[in-house]
Amino acid sequence: MSAQSVAENLVATSLKVYGMRDAAAAQRAYDALRQIDGVQQISMNVPLRRISVTHTPRRGITQELVAALRSLGFHAQEKG
Repeated sequence: MSAQSVAENLVATSLKVYGMRDAAAAQRAYDALRQIDGVQQISMNVPLRRISVTHTPRRGITQELVAALRSLGFHAQEKG
């Protein structure tokens, strides 16, 4: 599969994250999310408490993202 066809099959999940107050917390969140299978890119806006994760589509990945953040003590929910 070419890189272009992989990119065309990616989806983005937007999360609202509470408790991510500084760069150190954002780095912990980033590191945890990078460990999840299928995650390709992560963008964060700490002041707005938003994380966007670009990933391969698969069942249950949103719950994995939320669970990873909750394991760090953050409250996270998917934003539509």
